[in-house]
Amino acid sequence: MITLPVCPRPAKIPTDLPASPSSPAPPSEPPSKRITRLYTEERSFIRNLVLRRGVPARDADDVVHEVFLVVCRRIADLDPTHTARPWLHVITVQVAANYRKRARHHRERLPGVLPDQPDQRLDTDEIIASHEERAHFRARLARLRPKLRSVVIPYTLEERPISEIAITLDIPEPTAYARLHLARAALVRRKATR
Repeated sequence: MITLPVCPRPAKIPTDLPASPSSPAPPSEPPSKRITRLYTEERSFIRNLVLRRGVPARDADDVVHEVFLVVCRRIADLDPTHTARPWLHVITVQVAANYRKRARHHRERLPGVLPDQPDQRLDTDEIIASHEERAHFRARLARLRPKLRSVVIPYTLEERPISEIAITLDIPEPTAYARLHLARAALVRRKATR
């Protein structure tokens, strides 16, 4: 039998101090009450830790739930005389690492959920400038001769090959290339004079 030296007078513990996080459990506390107490005291700590460990916010609550499932299975391992936060920290780090290792979290793209990137919407001035540029391009196209327009529109806008356009217009392919070259040159000249 091992005997430990005992302090002659017990130390006086101040009662007006706030309880430390996950303070040691009373010796007679049943496991279910201990789990409930840990959940209420440490849930926000675990959630913040999970987020810092790379778990997206949309899955953070699920990972916290997984942490407490492990806590429920291993509550007997927790020494009731020590604080639970270091023990919970180790479990949380392991569960978060397991979450990140799963293949579905590397490849899964949820429909309707945008990636976590900065907002890349165009501002109003860019939208107006884009509409004005399209209107000017349409006006330049309208001023082209019909023979040139009949080649440049299917080639540029419809992305049809020049050989197909030549067959459709019943002209030789070199003539179609020449008309395309003339149409592009005219569009560039008219853009410069705008």
